[in-house]
Amino acid sequence: MKLDTRLAPLVAILGFIVAGYFILQLFSNLFFTIDGVAASLINPSITRLVGYLLYGFLGVYSLLIVVRIVLSWITEGSNKITRFFSKLTDPILTPFRRIIPPLGMFDISPIVVLFLLSFLQAAVAGVLLSGA
Repeated sequence: MKLDTRLAPLVAILGFIVAGYFILQLFSNLFFTIDGVAASLINPSITRLVGYLLYGFLGVYSLLIVVRIVLSWITEGSNKITRFFSKLTDPILTPFRRIIPPLGMFDISPIVVLFLLSFLQAAVAGVLLSGA
């Protein structure tokens, strides 16, 4: 399938918007985690320290799964970058792939995992970081 070259600027703009969103999410989670860890070290609280670290880890891991999904649309499985993200995300995605069958040619297990990670992140924020 050959694409019209006139679509290149639109595809580039869309790519920059998506990349900007991912970078914004990464830095948002990163700064929230760093700020929380610093506050937990100034006013010692092991519960909050663990909560902020767990919150940051869940956010970064969710972002890795989203990047893997996007890469699966635009690259081949033999690509080094795709394999790198697969190695990072397969430990959690593989058990869900065994439980959740694909819908036709669509694998919905990453969506379920993203929902669960989001739920866990909200639970960590509500339980371990309440009053932070």
